[in-house]
Amino acid sequence: MGSIHDRRAIRWSYLGIEGVPRNVFGVYAFWCRDNGKCIYVGKAKKQPVKKRLTYHWRGSHNETLRLWIQVFGENLDVCYMAADLTKIDNLERRLIRLWKPEANIQHNR
Repeated sequence: MGSIHDRRAIRWSYLGIEGVPRNVFGVYAFWCRDNGKCIYVGKAKKQPVKKRLTYHWRGSHNETLRLWIQVFGENLDVCYMAADLTKIDNLERRLIRLWKPEANIQHNR
């Protein structure tokens, strides 16, 4: 398992997702290139990052994120960071507090 310093960025596309290694667990964040804002932070603890991103590609359960993807999909990047399974929850919470992503509704009360 990687440290939190193992991070990569991809353009939001099917080919971008295909390039994500199958065995990476950690956190990921959607970023809008137009305004430089983080719109969503998620964790991949029970499933690898690639599987979580594929899930979002097919239609996320998060309505706000799904709308961002539909409207701005061509202008989105995804940054993912490998992390030890024991650190994923804390890292996700820290990044949500730091970046205040609009689509993380339950964490932004």
